[in-house]
Amino acid sequence: MANNYTVAGNAINADGNFVFQFIETSGDSIADGNMISSGSLTIIPNSNYVVQASSFSIGDALPSSVASVNFADTGTPNMPGNTVAVTVNFASDFVVPNDDFTIIVDIDGAATFYDPEFDGGGVDVVTNFDLEFDVDSDVTTNFTGNGGTTVNQSTVSALATVTFSGEATPNKSKSIATITLTAASGFFFNSTPYLKYFGIQQDQLKLLTKTITRDSNNRRTAYSFDLVFKSRFDLSTNFGGKVKLIIDKGTIPQVVKKITRVDFGPPQISPAGETRLIKIFGTPGSEFNFTVTDDVDKKSIIEQRLVDATYFSTTKVLNPVYGEIDAINKKLESGSPYCEYSQYFPAYNSTILTTAINMGGGLSGTTATFDALTNVRVGDRLKMDTISTGDTVTVTALNSSTEAVLSQSVTAADDAVATFTRKQKYFINLFPLNETVFGRNMPSEEPHFTIEQHMDPVLKLTVSETDGGYTGPTTVFTKTGKANAFAYEIRNRENYSEGTTSSYFKISYSITSDGGKRIAAVGATEGIPTWSSTDASASMWTNSVSATNGGTQIEITNISMAGLPTSTPGTCTLTADVNIIKWGTEDVTMNLDLDQIITTA
Repeated sequence: MANNYTVAGNAINADGNFVFQFIETSGDSIADGNMISSGSLTIIPNSNYVVQASSFSIGDALPSSVASVNFADTGTPNMPGNTVAVTVNFASDFVVPNDDFTIIVDIDGAATFYDPEFDGGGVDVVTNFDLEFDVDSDVTTNFTGNGGTTVNQSTVSALATVTFSGEATPNKSKSIATITLTAASGFFFNSTPYLKYFGIQQDQLKLLTKTITRDSNNRRTAYSFDLVFKSRFDLSTNFGGKVKLIIDKGTIPQVVKKITRVDFGPPQISPAGETRLIKIFGTPGSEFNFTVTDDVDKKSIIEQRLVDATYFSTTKVLNPVYGEIDAINKKLESGSPYCEYSQYFPAYNSTILTTAINMGGGLSGTTATFDALTNVRVGDRLKMDTISTGDTVTVTALNSSTEAVLSQSVTAADDAVATFTRKQKYFINLFPLNETVFGRNMPSEEPHFTIEQHMDPVLKLTVSETDGGYTGPTTVFTKTGKANAFAYEIRNRENYSEGTTSSYFKISYSITSDGGKRIAAVGATEGIPTWSSTDASASMWTNSVSATNGGTQIEITNISMAGLPTSTPGTCTLTADVNIIKWGTEDVTMNLDLDQIITTA
C-alpha cells in the first residue's frame, strides 16, 4: 500500500503482496508466440480517494524483460468507482527461464482525496500564481500548460518568472502544466528538482515525476514532471503566492582517452635475440596503432603469427620517409588498463665486414682503399687498432666497391686489419586514434621508445714498446662482458682469472733485457706505471676513462715492479690487480707503453 491506493493482481505472494502470477514452460518466448505477451495489474484507490491514469507513471527504469507499461482508466478519471488498469508488456526477446522468477515494476503516483460535497461538479477555483527559477545555460527548461492553463514566461537579471493562469475543480488534483528539464551535454542532475513554497501551501501544488532520462552511467540527464494543483480556495490574481523551482546540477567528469605508459623491460636486448612482452597502458576506450621497427633497414619486425595469437589486428601506418609500415591496432576495453603483445627481437651481429687496408704506402687521410667493402653502407663505423676507442670514425661516402671516404683522418699501415660495424636499434612508436592522446609522461617525439642491441664488449689489456734493448711481453689479457652491465650482473662469471668473463683478475708481464743491456726505471717512476679511471692525462694506460672509451669502467690496483734494475742480462716483472666495475658498449683496448716506465743502458 502506498499513497492511498493498492496495486492488485491475480494472486498474493508469500509476503502478502498482490502480484500478477502466471505459469509458463521453460524456454517459451514472446518471439515464438507460445506464451502470454503481457500481465495485468489494477490500481484501486483507498476509501474516500479516487484515481486517474494520468496520475501514474514508471519510477525506476524498466527491467530488460519489460518493453513498456500502459495505464488506462476503467471509468471516469478521478471519480468514485474508477480504477486504473496497468498492462505490463513483455520485451520481444523475453524467454522464460529455467527457474521461478520475479519481475519488479516500479509504479509511482498518488490517489486524490474525494469530497462528496463537490460530487458531480462545483464552483471552479482560480489557479493564478508565479513560479520562479534561476536561468542556467546548462539546463533547458520548458513549460506547457495543461487543461486550459495558460503559461507566460519573462526573464529579468537571470531570474525567470513563469505565470500560470487557469481554473480547477475544488479540492481535486489537476495537472495544470508539464515541466521538462534537460541538462546540457557534460552536465547531469545531482538530485531531483523540487519546489520551494512562498505563500502557497505545500499540498496545493506538487511536482510529480513522469519520466527520468539517464545516461549510460545511470546519471540523470532529463526530467519530465506534472505540475499538479489541488485547492479549495482561489489563488487569485492579487494572491501574491509563488513557488521557486530549485535545480541542483553537476558536471559530468570528462573521461580523456589517453595512453599513459609503455613497459617493455630493460632498454637493451641480447645479441642472441630474445622475446619481450610489450605492455601498453591507458584509459578504457583508448585506441592506437603501434609499430616495432629496426634501425638498420627501417622495416617492421612484427610477425603475423604473434599478432594472431594475442587478439590484435594488423594495419598499416604511413611514414613520410619509408612509406607504409606494418602496424598493430588495439583499443583498450573497459576494465582492461593495458594490453600486452609478445615481440621477438632477432639475433644480430654488429660486425658487417672485416677487411684490410689495400694501399702500398699505407693510409694517411680520409680517403681509404680496402680489400673490399661488401655490404658496407654510409654511416657504418670503422674500427682499427690505430683508431682510439673514444674516436668514432664513420663512412661518409662510398666511391667504389673498395674506396670509402671517412669522417676524419686515419693513419694505418698497408694490410692493417679494418672492421666495419653497424649498431642495431629497435623503435616502438605509437599513433593515437579517435581522440586518444598521450599522457604527460609519454614522449612526444619519435622514436617514442628505443631498444638497443649491442654485441658483448671485449676488453683487452696490452703492452707495447719502441725503444728496444729488451724483449717486450706479448701477452694480451682478454675478457668478455655484457653491454651496459655491472660485473656482478653477469651470471655464472668466474671470480678470478680462470674465466673469460671474470670481473677480478691479476696481470703479470715479464720483461727480459737484450744482450749486455740492463733495464732501469725511467726517471722517478721506479718502473711503476700510473693509473686513473677519471683523468686520461694521469693514466699511462690508454682508453682508461669510461666516459671516452665506450663506457667500460675498470680499476687497476696493487701495481708493482720487481727486479729493477736488472742484472746483465736480467728480467723484471710488472704485476697488478684488475677489477672490472661496469661494462660499456664498445670493445676497448687499454695499452701500456712500456717506454714510459723502463729504459735500457
